[in-house]
Amino acid sequence: MITFHLARATNGVIGVDGDLPWRLPADLKRFKAQTMGKPMVMGRKTFEGFPSPLPGRRHIVLTRDPASRAAGAAVVPSGSEALGAAGGGGVGVMGWAGILARFLHLAEPLGRPHVHRARRAAPVARLAKYLQNTCKILAKYVQNTCKILAKYFADCDVHVGQS
Repeated sequence: MITFHLARATNGVIGVDGDLPWRLPADLKRFKAQTMGKPMVMGRKTFEGFPSPLPGRRHIVLTRDPASRAAGAAVVPSGSEALGAAGGGGVGVMGWAGILARFLHLAEPLGRPHVHRARRAAPVARLAKYLQNTCKILAKYVQNTCKILAKYFADCDVHVGQS
């Protein structure tokens, strides 16, 4: 099972200068409990945002840069290689649109996303809007990727687009 681990402030912020924009011990404790002992797939920038690899987890860094190195992590160029490096069982995925889009078709319905609110749990309507916005972002990413691929394969018999 693939589970997405993401959090977003009510104003839409997911990070500030490579760090979390909040410090909530209960949130960090929950994240630790959900991810301990599991492989974690993330993008290079997410990994670089940690002061050091998180203890008790196997880190798998997904990057297009073949020269990239990450101390304490396996570096892989594709989603399929990331899943291979994770082995069987559950795997957590962290990051934003680019990383999540690679695994969206394999994940549980957004793997119990954690919508962040400091004082009380997010109402169902806010959660629904958050999920709707996340899907729009991912759809835009996929659409843009298709446009790029269509230009790249313009002279071939390959056609890329929405079905």
